[in-house]
Amino acid sequence: MGAQKTATSHFQDTLAAMRGALRADGVAFLECRDVREAVAGLERWGGARALPGRLRRLAPDAPVAALSDENLMGTMLDALRARPWPGLTRRLRPLGGLGEVTVALSVRRWDRLWPAAYATGLRYRRRSAWLVRHRDALFARPAPAWEEVVARLALALPGARLVVWRQEDYAADPRPAVEAFLGRAVGAVPAMPRPPTTMTPSAEAVAEVEALVRAGEAWRDGGWHGRVNAIYARRPAGSGTPFRPMREDGGYGRDLAAIGRRWPGALVSARSRTGGGGWGG
Repeated sequence: MGAQKTATSHFQDTLAAMRGALRADGVAFLECRDVREAVAGLERWGGARALPGRLRRLAPDAPVAALSDENLMGTMLDALRARPWPGLTRRLRPLGGLGEVTVALSVRRWDRLWPAAYATGLRYRRRSAWLVRHRDALFARPAPAWEEVVARLALALPGARLVVWRQEDYAADPRPAVEAFLGRAVGAVPAMPRPPTTMTPSAEAVAEVEALVRAGEAWRDGGWHGRVNAIYARRPAGSGTPFRPMREDGGYGRDLAAIGRRWPGALVSARSRTGGGGWGG
């Protein structure tokens, strides 16, 4: 289900490429665009109660359905809050009506996730000025605790099987995370390219967009989203200085260890092939 900026798009592309083999094994992978339509009304009155039925209609004859959509957690800007995704428990609770549920969360160091979310948030014309104005305060805050995020997830779905993996391990080898999520061994996992539009751009690219925002260009340019994309494409990650505006998240390892103690078997080892079984470091 996310979180944003933790290789979720790559994970979705990988499962989509495996759709035929999964279907032969009784698993229907629901396209992200279809899932997005199903969850679009989650915040509206009655939208949460209607979600289980909407998802069932997307895979009426499959014994198992698999889906991935980071918007289930909340918005990209929700990821940037001091207490990220504040509506997480309320949003996810309707999924408990689906029956036997596995819920998977990809995590990442906050000094990498927050800058990535900020760079993406600059694409949002109506929010860009606020983000730039509060930039220093955003990145001066202490890193949140993933343990607290997982606790709210578990509270929303107390009977669900919980799977958590590190984005860093997924980047090195996606297969353990894919198998843990599906709850079964799979054949070869296709080597998918990293989606270039979701990667954190260079510091120079972010600075160029910030300067335009300060000059009021975001409000004057109706094609702002495309303009930012063009700048990020021209000055992508690896083309200049890495965008690293935060101090290193020194508590990341302790946070993961706390999750491992509190929810035994939930953490996917980098060496695991079926989920659980400890933490790969």
